[in-house]
Amino acid sequence: MFNVNQAKINFDEELGSGASGSVYPYQKDADDQKWVIKQIHASNPNKLLEFLPEIVLGFSCDHPCIIQLQGYSIEKINERAYYIYLKYPRMKGTLGDKFREQEISKTPFNEKEVVKYFYSLICAVDYLHKKKIYHRDIKPGNVLLDNDGNAKLSDIGVAKFVGDEEKYDPLTGQGGTVDYTAPELLNKKANLTKNSLIAGDIWSLGLMMLELCAFEKKLFHPYSPQEEIQKIQKGLYDRIEGKYSKSLVDLIFKLIKFEASERIKIADIKKKLEEEFGGYLNLQRQHKGTTMNDDVFAEKNKVLLEKYKIKVQEALESVKILKNENKKLQNELNELKLEFFTIKSQPQMHSEISQYYKKTVEKLVASLKTPLKQQEESKKK
Repeated sequence: MFNVNQAKINFDEELGSGASGSVYPYQKDADDQKWVIKQIHASNPNKLLEFLPEIVLGFSCDHPCIIQLQGYSIEKINERAYYIYLKYPRMKGTLGDKFREQEISKTPFNEKEVVKYFYSLICAVDYLHKKKIYHRDIKPGNVLLDNDGNAKLSDIGVAKFVGDEEKYDPLTGQGGTVDYTAPELLNKKANLTKNSLIAGDIWSLGLMMLELCAFEKKLFHPYSPQEEIQKIQKGLYDRIEGKYSKSLVDLIFKLIKFEASERIKIADIKKKLEEEFGGYLNLQRQHKGTTMNDDVFAEKNKVLLEKYKIKVQEALESVKILKNENKKLQNELNELKLEFFTIKSQPQMHSEISQYYKKTVEKLVASLKTPLKQQEESKKK
């Protein structure tokens, strides 16, 4: 939680708005372009509860292709109404904005652009699903682009966190955008299951990629019958096949199979993109879950390394030993989100979460030092 400074919110420059709220620059002066504030109006306590998932899930996600919540504040307006302020890093714009710009300039997306967006977003979705979080509202307006054009998934306010249940009810009454919702999820009486939400996110991502390739939005009415949707899909396939490689086009259409059970799995999507389009991707190690190189590792963990007087090479070597020789501890670290390079030494969160992070950092530091000591002792013997 943080104390929002109303004077820093530039209400004269609305950067975006949607059903849940509006986004404004949060700056100390006109040159400060680092942060934005999302202002949400909750007209009653029940509405306030509906937006809590965005706060809780926003703090829990730490991935280079997901916009992470940096802080929140709740202001009571009167006996019933509230303002919620969410602090996020400022991005250049959305993929929807980029689409409109290129429509105006009549510049279609090239294959490299599509592949890079595709891979970043499937990595983000894969990360969420492994944490049992299902986005439910993947669309161009919820994909932000940084100054280098890298795509980052945002707005998990309607996401679902699911335990091991096969069937459950939504946390709130909110749902995703109809135009990008999978056909099987449009039926309000349909039972939501873990598998249906996984397939639903895959459909939404595939449809968005198809729009980029077709250079056209609203490709078909979401409530159209199966036969009509499949007929339109066939026409779209024929239209874009000559503009993009067949392997990319085939892959995209595997995401938007009408029957949810026939859609390609996330692991297979990632594998296909890495094998077929590795030259476009310049794959980053953090996407693949392996240890970073020394420079990136040191930069991302400078404060933590200095605090605990750990040398970069020692830390890297310890991580390597842990991963190679202690699978049990590795699994525990992954489960607790304790990979060394994802820990923040001073998270700006409320005290309970801060205490949690403090304990886990201490546990991880101890585990990092142990393998080196054991290795040194074994050499002496």
